[in-house]
Amino acid sequence: IIKSIDEEELKKIAYRRRENLKLMNYVIKEVCPDICEIISEENESPFFAVYSLEKVENKEAVISQIKGKGIEVLFWPSLSPIVANGDQFETTRKYSKNLFMIPIHQDIKMEDIAKYAKKDKKSSNSMMVKKIGCEQEERKKWNDILAQSELSNITQDWGYAEAKSKAEGWGVDRFFICKDQNVIGVVQILRKKVLGVTVAVRINKGPVFVKEENQLENELQIVDMVRKRYYKLLPIVWDPYSTMSNSNFIKMIQNGWKVIDIYGFPSGTVDLLKAENEIRAALNSKWRNQLKMAEKSGYSIEKEEIDFEKFIQCYRKEQEDKKFEGVNERLLREINELSSQPLRFFYVKNKLGEVIAFDIFYRHEKAATYYIGWNNEEGRKACLNNLLLYHAAIELKKEGVEILDLGGIEYIHTESIAKFKDGMNPKHFRQMGEFVKI
Repeated sequence: IIKSIDEEELKKIAYRRRENLKLMNYVIKEVCPDICEIISEENESPFFAVYSLEKVENKEAVISQIKGKGIEVLFWPSLSPIVANGDQFETTRKYSKNLFMIPIHQDIKMEDIAKYAKKDKKSSNSMMVKKIGCEQEERKKWNDILAQSELSNITQDWGYAEAKSKAEGWGVDRFFICKDQNVIGVVQILRKKVLGVTVAVRINKGPVFVKEENQLENELQIVDMVRKRYYKLLPIVWDPYSTMSNSNFIKMIQNGWKVIDIYGFPSGTVDLLKAENEIRAALNSKWRNQLKMAEKSGYSIEKEEIDFEKFIQCYRKEQEDKKFEGVNERLLREINELSSQPLRFFYVKNKLGEVIAFDIFYRHEKAATYYIGWNNEEGRKACLNNLLLYHAAIELKKEGVEILDLGGIEYIHTESIAKFKDGMNPKHFRQMGEFVKI
C-alpha cells in the first residue's frame, strides 16, 4: 500500500495526522487536564491518540463527557484469564483499566476536531476601519505601521500590491485600522475582477497590527467588518497573519471560516540584531563548513548594477527544467520597476564573467525576505548558495535590516531547499493556511 503512494502524499498524510493529534490533545485537555497523553506530538505519523486515565478520579464521568461530544473512544481489548489473573501481568492490567484511544488518522478533518472544542467567547475592541487612497502621506504612515509590527511581509507591502495590480490585473483596496483615534494596523485587500466586475477578494497575511495589538481576535473583527461594509455577498479568501496554534485554528472554525489549505505557510527568521559572530556561530556545523569551503574558493560576491534580463533568463530556464511555478515573471519585472525598489541582488561570476549563482531579497521595512535563489552546476559544487545567503544576510544587517525571513521552509514539496535553509538554524513559524467565507 505504501509503495503505491508517492512520497509527497505520504508526507501530507503524516502532516495531517500530527496536526490532528495536537488538536485532539487540546480538546481532551479541555475535558480533563488530569488525562495523560501517551503518544508524543513528535511522533512522525500517529494513527491513534492514546491517553491514560490513571490520574483521573472519576473515570466513567470523564469518558462519558468525551463520548458526549461525539468523539469515538476505543479501549484496550479484553484480557485473557491468564493475563487477568497472573501476578506477572500487573502492568498490563493497569493499562487495560486506564488506556483509551481516539482515531486521528488523515481522513479525519482538522475542522471537525476543532468543533469538539469549547466555544470561545467573542471579544471585540472599539476599532474602526478607514479606507485610504494613494497619497504620499498615507503611504508613509502605512510603512510606519509595518515597521512597528512583529514581522512585516511582502504581500502587505504597498509596492507589492502596485506590482500585483499591473502584472495580474488585481484591484487594490487599502485600509487603516484605528483605535482611539490612533492608527494601530493596516490591511491590503486584493480584488479579483472579471470583465471589470469584482467577483472575489483576497487578504494575504493580513491584517497587520503594531506588535502590541497583534492577536487573532483583532484580525477576525476587522476582516468581518470590512467584509460586511465593502464586500457583501462576495467570497473572501483569507490567509491570516497570525501564526498557527490550536486555539487560533479553533477560533477560525468557530467564526465560520472554512479551510481550503491546511498546510499553512511555514518559514523561519534569522535575528540580524545579533552580532555577526553570533549569527555565524549559530549555523549548522555542516552548513558552516560548506560556507568556509565557498569562502576559500576565491569567488567574490557582487551587488552593483546588474543585467536584470540575465537573471530572468536563468530563472525562467530553471522553472522550465524543474517544472515549478515560482514567482510570476511579469510580477517580478513590475516589482523591479517600482520606484521604491525593494529588491536587493547578490550574485557571483566565474572567471569567464558568467553569472553562476544569485540571490534576490525583497526589503520591507525592518525585514527582508529571501525571494529567489539560483545557481548552476558550477555554483552548486562550490556551495555558492551558502556563500550568498550568509553574506547577503550580513550586508542586509549593515543596511539596517533587523529580521531575515527565509521565505518558506516547506518539507512536503521542497525538502532539499528546506534542509538548506534550516542550516541557518532559524526561528520557525507557520501561518495557519488558507480559509474562505462565502
